[in-house]
Amino acid sequence: MLDILFVRPNAKNKNYGVLDDFHLTAIEPPLWPAMLAAYCRSNGKSVDIIDAEAEGFNPDVLAYNIKELNPKIVVITVCGHNPSASTQSMVGVKELIALFPMNRQFKVVLHGLHPSALPMESKIETGADYVIIGEGFDIIPLFVEPPLQTNGGLVLSKMLIDLATLPQPAWDLLPIHRYRTHNWHCFGRMDKRQGYGVVYTSLGCPNNCSFCVIHVMTNNQRKVRFRPLELVLQDLDFWVSNGVDNIRFIDENFTINNKHTISICRAIKERYEDSLNIWAYASPTTITSKLLDAMRGAGIKWVGIGFESADLTEKGKNWEETVNIASMELKMADININANWIFGLPEDNWFTMQRTLHLAQMVNSEWANFYSAMAYPGSALYTEALKNGWALPDNWGGYSQYSKDTLPLPTKYLQAKEVLGFRDYAFNAYYGNPLYQTLIAKKFGEETKKAIEYMLTINLR
Repeated sequence: MLDILFVRPNAKNKNYGVLDDFHLTAIEPPLWPAMLAAYCRSNGKSVDIIDAEAEGFNPDVLAYNIKELNPKIVVITVCGHNPSASTQSMVGVKELIALFPMNRQFKVVLHGLHPSALPMESKIETGADYVIIGEGFDIIPLFVEPPLQTNGGLVLSKMLIDLATLPQPAWDLLPIHRYRTHNWHCFGRMDKRQGYGVVYTSLGCPNNCSFCVIHVMTNNQRKVRFRPLELVLQDLDFWVSNGVDNIRFIDENFTINNKHTISICRAIKERYEDSLNIWAYASPTTITSKLLDAMRGAGIKWVGIGFESADLTEKGKNWEETVNIASMELKMADININANWIFGLPEDNWFTMQRTLHLAQMVNSEWANFYSAMAYPGSALYTEALKNGWALPDNWGGYSQYSKDTLPLPTKYLQAKEVLGFRDYAFNAYYGNPLYQTLIAKKFGEETKKAIEYMLTINLR
């Protein structure tokens, strides 16, 4: 009998809608199930992982496979490509648990950002036996041999301080050749998207952005823990030895500590030269020319960066100048920019949203994500929305940016539908801009430009 089965349900089609039909989205290896499975295995437990998203399993097939493996404990990790992708994953969680028999022999445990943010609500609405609040390393092995002391089925987990104590994630339990990277990550080589690995070099974030939920996994502690260099290289060696060169450093902010980042980049350059296609997140306030040179030398060809809004007062004064300097430095380092922008923050109006779009077009990054502001459970915006009585989605799928149920926040001056309408207008205005398309054709070739033009023909429902 298997001790612990880790599961990532599949709600991809509901969350991405028509975009999933055209393979515009990525399928990323799930870091948390892999980390937790490895930790439990190192503590003598028998473990396995089912990634229903990668396998393409619907809830019925997934439920059948769970029954066949006969686990004692099923840990459902509610995770996604980024912190904002957790809540909408609850759609797949609810569908799956509803298929479990009432007299099931295994216990169901929920883990992840959304359950940590709304633990009791998650337990009640899904019928799970337990909900973990936090990372779960110290708790999950204990479920195998009860009794475990809980508070009505809720279990508080301590934050793990020393990442050196964690074994390599259990990548061997995942269908590693089923993962594919984002379309933009392979601009200029669009036929090379299959094969995608993730590596973490740190956990945690020191910032406290109003729209982010990352701190619910660490009991609202803003501590960053760094992973030893040899363990980072061990992960890279695994992916490369399996023929994978598309890599994401999955840290919340890969550039938060220049010394740490530069040491990793120098080691990667020495080991792999410029053979990898890596992307990582960075903050505009933490990058330097020396750091970017080291990153580019290591094969980091893309940086995802939170430019957010032209009027982002919570990031400090002169934010627009910060954005322009950061984008200039990235271009000088020959690193492609994946810029993230948000429309519909509480103070936004037509004029400020147009300013943000104008800034995005001035930056003219190689890729841009346009989001509507969402009050994700666990964020300061969620607390503010409840306090002010702002309308929130009536189902978890409404927190997906691209589903037909999506419902962003209103602002002090605009309705939710107006924010959403502007978001979609901005997408088409940006990618249809001749200056942008000229950039893409010049840097990546006509085939990539045609892919952008084809993308513009697909309308969200």
